[in-house]
Amino acid sequence: MHRTLSLLLLLSGLGLSILVPGGPIETRDFSHISPIILALFNSYLTALGVGSFMLAYFCFQRQRWAFKATVLAGLSYLWVYAIDLAHVFPTSPTPMPTTLEVIEILGVLLALPMSIIATRLACSQPLSMSTGRAAGGERALILVSGALLFVLSACIILFATLAAMGRL
Repeated sequence: MHRTLSLLLLLSGLGLSILVPGGPIETRDFSHISPIILALFNSYLTALGVGSFMLAYFCFQRQRWAFKATVLAGLSYLWVYAIDLAHVFPTSPTPMPTTLEVIEILGVLLALPMSIIATRLACSQPLSMSTGRAAGGERALILVSGALLFVLSACIILFATLAAMGRL
């Protein structure tokens, strides 16, 4: 089940990543929404997407904390897609493209089993035997990877926010 969960996380992360404003699918105009609100929402979405890729690895490694975090990620996907499909937030004078709607419905269909499987694994798996301490080389790799993810995430957030405001 942990492999299925990792796959669901990867598919969900990919599905969310192709919905970046300014891309070929998310073409709605959000210029009427405050840039701060857009940046915060895009930060949340970016953290969810990037976090899904990271969680996929740790779920594959059977880390109990990752199963618990994936329950939250699954619920976050459900929440994000539900508020958009229900036209709660973000709203736009531009209608939702059909492709976007289909991908968001598929996202909900991935998030439901993700949440259920993660809950089962979080409740049934014994704690990982790992000490959680990385060796010197691993620490350096973690720090460099974290810095690169931070820069990549900041670029994604900036691009998505500017695109959503119609400034690209």
